[in-house]
Formats: sequence, structure tokens, C-alpha cells
Amino acid sequence: MAKFAIDLTPLKKYPDFRNLWTAGLISYMGSMITYVAMPFQLKEITNSYLAVGLLGAVEIIPLILFGLYGGVLADSVDRKKMVWATEAGALILVAILLANSWLWEPKVSVIYIVAGLFAMVSAARYHYYNINTTTTTSITSTINNINTTTNNNINTTTRYCR
Repeated sequence: MAKFAIDLTPLKKYPDFRNLWTAGLISYMGSMITYVAMPFQLKEITNSYLAVGLLGAVEIIPLILFGLYGGVLADSVDRKKMVWATEAGALILVAILLANSWLWEPKVSVIYIVAGLFAMVSAARYHYYNINTTTTTSITSTINNINTTTNNNINTTTRYCR
């Protein structure tokens, strides 16, 4: 069974890599909670499955359109600035959703607008996750690059296994 164990040496040895890996995982989990909360809240407010389906359309269109440009943006902008900008954008949008949920009667239009904007930010963020492997190779030494890449692949695999 030991031959199937994950080598956690890069996570233990490199604090910068550990912080990047952990922050990416926490950010991803928060995004998934948001993607579940928006349709749930919309269903509770409107009691309409059609409204929930429309929300899916509002989310998928920006993902497709901005997903194409996210790769170009990821290549042309400093990675650290892109991470900060997209994570800050996601935080602001989630704060808007939270404030909207505290209203006596939450606004459906706010949920739709934030869902579209969140999808745009997510498209850019997923390109960051794809370039994450090249970022971590600059953090860790050449000896541990194989182990680091394996840990990145595990993190990415957990993201895509919904």
C-alpha cells in the first residue's frame, strides 16, 4: 500500500508552495459553494426551475466567451497580479451575494448579474490554475519538480471531480 502513497515532501519542504497549494484549494472550495448557493437561493426566492435554468445560461455564456480570452490574459499579465485581481474580484462578488441574501427580499437581478460576473472571473481563475504548475516550478527546486507536479495534478484532479 505504501507504493500508492502521495509524496508530501514538497508541501512539507517549501512553505511558499504549501501556501499556494492550500490557498488554491480553499479558493476552489469557496467557488464551488458559491456555485451551489446561487441556484439554491434563486430556487428558494422564485420557486421556479426555469429561473434556475436561466441562471445556468447566464453563467455558461461568460465562461465560454471569457474562457477564450483568459488564456491570452494569463500569458500577458504578471501571474501574481492576475491571482490577486481574480481572487479579489471573486471576494467582492461573494460579498455582494452575502449582502443581497441579508435583505428582507433579496433581489433576483443581483443574483443574475453577480452570477455572470463570477463566471467571468472564474474563467480567468481557471487559466491561473492551469499555469499554476509553471508557477510552482519556480518556487521549488528541480529535484522536487516531479513530486510538485504530482501534487498539482492531485489538486487539479480534486477540482474537476465534482
